[in-house]
Amino acid sequence: MLRNEVTGQIWELPQDRHFTLGQHAECDLVLVGAGVGGWHCALRHAPLAVSIVDLKSSGGTWLNHRPLKRAVMDASCALSLGSSHPEKGCVLNLELNEAPRLDVICKGERTLSRALDREVMVVGRASGCDVGAPSERVSRKHLRLSVVQDGVIIQDFNSSRGTRVCGQDIQSALLVPGDEIEVGGERFTFLDARSPSQPPEELWRLMTTEGIVPLSKSTITVGRSSECDLVVEGCPHVSRQHARFVWDKALGLCVYDLSSISGTVVNGRLVDRAQLKGEDLVQIGRWRAFVVPPGR
Repeated sequence: MLRNEVTGQIWELPQDRHFTLGQHAECDLVLVGAGVGGWHCALRHAPLAVSIVDLKSSGGTWLNHRPLKRAVMDASCALSLGSSHPEKGCVLNLELNEAPRLDVICKGERTLSRALDREVMVVGRASGCDVGAPSERVSRKHLRLSVVQDGVIIQDFNSSRGTRVCGQDIQSALLVPGDEIEVGGERFTFLDARSPSQPPEELWRLMTTEGIVPLSKSTITVGRSSECDLVVEGCPHVSRQHARFVWDKALGLCVYDLSSISGTVVNGRLVDRAQLKGEDLVQIGRWRAFVVPPGR
Protein backbone atom coordinates (compact mmCIF):
# COMPACT_ATOMS: atom_id res chain seq x y z
CA MET A 1 0.00 0.00 0.00
CA LEU A 2 1.26 3.46 -0.94
CA ARG A 3 -0.04 6.59 0.80
CA ASN A 4 0.46 10.24 -0.16
CA GLU A 5 1.32 11.97 3.10
CA VAL A 6 0.00 15.35 1.90
CA THR A 7 -3.31 14.46 0.21
CA GLY A 8 -3.98 11.24 2.13
CA GLN A 9 -4.63 9.38 -1.13
CA ILE A 10 -4.00 5.62 -0.91
CA TRP A 11 -3.08 3.17 -3.67
CA GLU A 12 -3.10 -0.61 -3.34
CA LEU A 13 -0.13 -2.28 -5.05
CA PRO A 14 -1.17 -5.74 -6.37
CA GLN A 15 1.77 -8.12 -6.55
CA ASP A 16 1.10 -9.30 -10.11
CA ARG A 17 2.29 -6.10 -11.83
CA HIS A 18 4.73 -3.18 -11.64
CA PHE A 19 3.91 0.54 -11.38
CA THR A 20 5.33 3.73 -12.87
CA LEU A 21 5.10 6.98 -10.91
CA GLY A 22 5.27 10.52 -12.26
CA GLN A 23 3.38 13.50 -13.68
CA HIS A 24 2.82 11.98 -17.13
CA ALA A 25 -0.81 11.08 -17.78
CA GLU A 26 0.14 7.55 -18.85
CA CYS A 27 1.87 6.73 -15.53
CA ASP A 28 0.12 4.14 -13.37
CA LEU A 29 0.20 6.56 -10.40
CA VAL A 30 -0.04 10.16 -11.56
CA LEU A 31 1.55 12.51 -9.01
CA VAL A 32 1.62 16.30 -8.94
CA GLY A 33 4.37 18.00 -6.99
CA ALA A 34 7.41 20.22 -7.30
CA GLY A 35 10.35 18.23 -8.61
CA VAL A 36 8.29 15.20 -9.72
CA GLY A 37 9.34 14.16 -13.24
CA GLY A 38 7.13 13.02 -16.10
CA TRP A 39 8.27 9.41 -15.72
CA HIS A 40 9.93 9.60 -12.31
CA CYS A 41 10.40 6.07 -10.93
CA ALA A 42 9.08 2.52 -11.07
CA LEU A 43 8.00 0.04 -8.38
CA ARG A 44 7.79 -3.72 -8.65
CA HIS A 45 7.27 -6.49 -6.11
CA ALA A 46 10.05 -8.84 -5.09
CA PRO A 47 9.56 -11.66 -2.55
CA LEU A 48 8.69 -10.01 0.78
CA ALA A 49 9.81 -6.64 -0.57
CA VAL A 50 9.34 -3.97 -3.22
CA SER A 51 12.11 -2.76 -5.49
CA ILE A 52 12.30 0.83 -6.74
CA VAL A 53 14.22 2.23 -9.71
CA ASP A 54 14.73 5.93 -10.43
CA LEU A 55 13.98 6.62 -14.13
CA LYS A 56 16.73 9.24 -14.50
CA SER A 57 14.49 11.91 -13.00
CA SER A 58 15.83 15.47 -12.73
CA GLY A 59 14.83 15.94 -9.08
CA GLY A 60 15.89 12.50 -7.90
CA THR A 61 14.22 9.83 -5.76
CA TRP A 62 14.90 9.64 -2.03
CA LEU A 63 14.44 6.74 0.37
CA ASN A 64 14.51 7.64 4.06
CA HIS A 65 16.10 10.98 3.06
CA ARG A 66 18.88 9.35 1.01
CA PRO A 67 19.15 9.61 -2.80
CA LEU A 68 18.87 6.38 -4.77
CA LYS A 69 19.14 4.97 -8.27
CA ARG A 70 17.92 1.49 -7.36
CA ALA A 71 16.91 0.04 -3.98
CA VAL A 72 14.87 -2.67 -2.27
CA MET A 73 12.43 -1.74 0.47
CA ASP A 74 11.82 -4.53 2.97
CA ALA A 75 10.04 -2.51 5.67
CA SER A 76 7.80 0.55 5.98
CA CYS A 77 9.74 3.36 4.29
CA ALA A 78 9.45 7.09 3.59
CA LEU A 79 9.72 7.69 -0.16
CA SER A 80 10.25 11.21 -1.55
CA LEU A 81 10.10 12.24 -5.21
CA GLY A 82 11.85 15.43 -6.36
CA SER A 83 13.40 16.41 -3.03
CA SER A 84 14.20 14.96 0.38
CA HIS A 85 12.38 17.91 2.01
CA PRO A 86 8.63 17.31 2.51
CA GLU A 87 7.69 20.87 1.60
CA LYS A 88 9.54 20.69 -1.73
CA GLY A 89 8.90 17.17 -3.01
CA CYS A 90 6.13 14.58 -3.08
CA VAL A 91 6.27 12.36 0.01
CA LEU A 92 4.84 8.82 -0.13
CA ASN A 93 4.69 6.23 2.63
CA LEU A 94 5.04 2.57 1.66
CA GLU A 95 3.59 -0.07 3.97
CA LEU A 96 4.35 -3.71 3.15
CA ASN A 97 2.22 -6.68 4.14
CA GLU A 98 3.61 -8.96 6.80
CA ALA A 99 5.32 -12.13 5.65
CA PRO A 100 3.18 -15.27 5.32
CA ARG A 101 3.72 -17.82 8.06
CA LEU A 102 3.39 -21.43 9.12
CA ASP A 103 1.57 -22.42 12.28
CA VAL A 104 2.71 -25.74 13.77
CA ILE A 105 -0.24 -27.70 15.20
CA CYS A 106 0.36 -30.40 17.81
CA LYS A 107 -2.62 -32.35 19.20
CA GLY A 108 -5.00 -29.65 18.02
CA GLU A 109 -3.06 -26.74 19.56
CA ARG A 110 -0.69 -24.26 17.96
CA THR A 111 2.79 -24.80 19.38
CA LEU A 112 4.83 -22.57 17.06
CA SER A 113 4.23 -19.78 14.55
CA ARG A 114 7.10 -19.22 12.08
CA ALA A 115 7.23 -16.30 9.64
CA LEU A 116 8.32 -17.23 6.10
CA ASP A 117 10.74 -14.31 5.99
CA ARG A 118 13.24 -15.79 3.51
CA GLU A 119 12.88 -16.58 -0.18
CA VAL A 120 13.58 -20.29 0.44
CA MET A 121 13.05 -22.21 3.68
CA VAL A 122 13.57 -25.92 4.46
CA VAL A 123 11.37 -28.01 6.78
CA GLY A 124 12.78 -31.17 8.38
CA ARG A 125 14.24 -32.74 11.53
CA ALA A 126 17.88 -31.82 10.80
CA SER A 127 19.27 -29.17 13.13
CA GLY A 128 20.07 -26.82 10.25
CA CYS A 129 16.50 -26.66 8.89
CA ASP A 130 14.66 -23.35 9.01
CA VAL A 131 11.52 -24.99 10.43
CA GLY A 132 12.18 -27.93 12.73
CA ALA A 133 9.97 -31.03 12.88
CA PRO A 134 11.53 -33.44 15.44
CA SER A 135 9.41 -36.50 14.61
CA GLU A 136 11.32 -39.59 13.37
CA ARG A 137 8.69 -39.92 10.64
CA VAL A 138 9.92 -36.64 9.15
CA SER A 139 12.96 -36.76 6.83
CA ARG A 140 16.07 -34.81 7.75
CA LYS A 141 15.30 -32.42 4.90
CA HIS A 142 11.67 -33.10 4.10
CA LEU A 143 10.35 -30.21 2.00
CA ARG A 144 11.12 -26.73 0.72
CA LEU A 145 8.98 -23.58 0.85
CA SER A 146 9.72 -20.94 -1.81
CA VAL A 147 8.26 -17.44 -1.54
CA VAL A 148 7.42 -16.22 -5.06
CA GLN A 149 5.45 -13.33 -6.48
CA ASP A 150 2.17 -15.27 -6.61
CA GLY A 151 2.48 -16.78 -3.13
CA VAL A 152 4.34 -19.73 -1.58
CA ILE A 153 5.28 -22.94 -3.41
CA ILE A 154 5.76 -26.16 -1.43
CA GLN A 155 8.04 -28.89 -2.86
CA ASP A 156 8.67 -32.33 -1.38
CA PHE A 157 12.34 -33.48 -1.34
CA ASN A 158 11.40 -37.06 -2.38
CA SER A 159 10.95 -37.78 1.32
CA SER A 160 10.33 -41.36 2.48
CA ARG A 161 6.84 -40.68 3.83
CA GLY A 162 5.81 -37.89 1.47
CA THR A 163 3.95 -34.61 1.97
CA ARG A 164 0.19 -34.08 1.96
CA VAL A 165 -1.66 -30.81 1.42
CA CYS A 166 -5.36 -30.82 2.32
CA GLY A 167 -5.27 -34.62 2.43
CA GLN A 168 -3.67 -35.06 -1.02
CA ASP A 169 -0.17 -36.38 -1.72
CA ILE A 170 1.83 -33.71 -3.55
CA GLN A 171 5.25 -33.28 -5.10
CA SER A 172 4.82 -29.54 -5.67
CA ALA A 173 1.91 -27.14 -5.12
CA LEU A 174 1.04 -23.47 -4.68
CA LEU A 175 -0.24 -23.01 -1.14
CA VAL A 176 -3.59 -21.40 -0.40
CA PRO A 177 -4.36 -19.54 2.86
CA GLY A 178 -5.74 -22.06 5.34
CA ASP A 179 -4.04 -25.10 3.76
CA GLU A 180 -3.15 -27.91 6.14
CA ILE A 181 0.22 -29.60 5.48
CA GLU A 182 0.90 -33.08 6.84
CA VAL A 183 4.56 -34.12 7.22
CA GLY A 184 4.96 -37.46 8.94
CA GLY A 185 3.10 -37.07 12.21
CA GLU A 186 3.45 -33.28 12.18
CA ARG A 187 0.76 -30.90 10.97
CA PHE A 188 1.23 -27.32 9.75
CA THR A 189 -1.24 -24.65 8.72
CA PHE A 190 -0.27 -22.10 6.07
CA LEU A 191 -1.50 -18.55 6.68
CA ASP A 192 -1.11 -15.55 4.38
CA ALA A 193 -0.63 -12.22 6.18
CA ARG A 194 -3.61 -10.65 4.36
CA SER A 195 -6.03 -13.50 4.82
CA PRO A 196 -8.19 -15.03 5.95
CA SER A 197 -10.04 -12.17 7.63
CA GLN A 198 -13.43 -11.95 9.28
CA PRO A 199 -16.32 -11.66 6.80
CA PRO A 200 -18.16 -8.32 6.62
CA GLU A 201 -21.18 -7.69 8.82
CA GLU A 202 -23.46 -7.49 5.78
CA LEU A 203 -24.04 -11.09 4.75
CA TRP A 204 -22.84 -12.40 1.39
CA ARG A 205 -24.24 -15.71 0.14
CA LEU A 206 -23.82 -18.42 -2.47
CA MET A 207 -26.90 -19.47 -4.43
CA THR A 208 -26.38 -23.13 -5.37
CA THR A 209 -28.58 -25.88 -6.79
CA GLU A 210 -28.90 -27.21 -3.25
CA GLY A 211 -29.98 -23.87 -1.78
CA ILE A 212 -28.54 -20.71 -0.21
CA VAL A 213 -25.17 -20.93 1.59
CA PRO A 214 -24.15 -17.98 3.82
CA LEU A 215 -20.52 -16.85 3.46
CA SER A 216 -20.29 -16.25 7.20
CA LYS A 217 -16.87 -17.85 7.85
CA SER A 218 -13.35 -16.67 7.10
CA THR A 219 -12.77 -19.68 4.86
CA ILE A 220 -15.16 -22.18 3.28
CA THR A 221 -13.74 -25.29 1.64
CA VAL A 222 -15.77 -27.04 -1.08
CA GLY A 223 -15.35 -30.67 -2.15
CA ARG A 224 -16.52 -34.29 -1.88
CA SER A 225 -14.84 -34.96 1.47
CA SER A 226 -17.06 -35.03 4.52
CA GLU A 227 -14.47 -32.79 6.21
CA CYS A 228 -15.28 -29.91 3.82
CA ASP A 229 -17.45 -27.02 4.98
CA LEU A 230 -19.58 -27.42 1.84
CA VAL A 231 -19.89 -31.04 0.73
CA VAL A 232 -20.73 -31.67 -2.95
CA GLU A 233 -22.25 -35.13 -3.48
CA GLY A 234 -22.84 -37.07 -6.68
CA CYS A 235 -20.26 -35.16 -8.75
CA PRO A 236 -17.33 -37.43 -9.70
CA HIS A 237 -15.41 -34.54 -11.29
CA VAL A 238 -15.26 -32.71 -7.95
CA SER A 239 -12.07 -33.41 -5.94
CA ARG A 240 -12.15 -34.33 -2.27
CA GLN A 241 -11.01 -30.79 -1.42
CA HIS A 242 -11.60 -28.84 -4.60
CA ALA A 243 -11.75 -25.10 -3.92
CA ARG A 244 -11.77 -22.61 -1.05
CA PHE A 245 -13.63 -19.33 -0.60
CA VAL A 246 -11.51 -16.90 1.44
CA TRP A 247 -12.26 -13.43 2.81
CA ASP A 248 -9.11 -11.47 1.96
CA LYS A 249 -8.30 -8.36 3.98
CA ALA A 250 -7.26 -6.42 0.87
CA LEU A 251 -9.29 -7.98 -1.95
CA GLY A 252 -12.53 -9.05 -0.28
CA LEU A 253 -14.08 -12.36 -1.32
CA CYS A 254 -11.75 -14.64 -3.32
CA VAL A 255 -11.86 -18.24 -4.52
CA TYR A 256 -8.78 -20.49 -4.75
CA ASP A 257 -8.48 -23.77 -6.64
CA LEU A 258 -6.90 -26.46 -4.44
CA SER A 259 -4.92 -28.18 -7.22
CA SER A 260 -8.09 -29.99 -8.25
CA ILE A 261 -8.27 -32.44 -11.15
CA SER A 262 -10.99 -30.69 -13.19
CA GLY A 263 -10.23 -27.11 -12.10
CA THR A 264 -12.29 -24.16 -10.86
CA VAL A 265 -14.09 -21.89 -13.33
CA VAL A 266 -15.28 -18.31 -12.70
CA ASN A 267 -17.54 -16.75 -15.36
CA GLY A 268 -16.36 -19.31 -17.91
CA ARG A 269 -12.63 -18.83 -17.21
CA LEU A 270 -10.39 -21.44 -15.60
CA VAL A 271 -8.65 -19.89 -12.57
CA ASP A 272 -6.14 -20.72 -9.86
CA ARG A 273 -7.28 -17.69 -7.86
CA ALA A 274 -9.92 -15.05 -8.52
CA GLN A 275 -11.39 -12.02 -6.79
CA LEU A 276 -15.19 -12.33 -6.71
CA LYS A 277 -17.95 -9.77 -6.98
CA GLY A 278 -21.74 -9.91 -6.88
CA GLU A 279 -23.43 -12.27 -9.38
CA ASP A 280 -20.20 -14.00 -10.43
CA LEU A 281 -20.71 -17.64 -11.43
CA VAL A 282 -18.37 -20.24 -9.88
CA GLN A 283 -18.32 -23.73 -11.42
CA ILE A 284 -16.74 -26.81 -9.84
CA GLY A 285 -17.43 -29.82 -12.03
CA ARG A 286 -21.21 -29.81 -12.49
CA TRP A 287 -21.70 -27.87 -9.26
CA ARG A 288 -22.51 -24.19 -9.73
CA ALA A 289 -22.85 -21.25 -7.38
CA PHE A 290 -23.80 -17.62 -7.95
CA VAL A 291 -22.29 -15.01 -5.63
CA VAL A 292 -25.09 -13.00 -4.03
CA PRO A 293 -24.06 -9.65 -2.48
CA PRO A 294 -25.91 -8.02 0.46
CA GLY A 295 -29.31 -6.54 -0.37
CA ARG A 296 -30.08 -8.97 -3.22
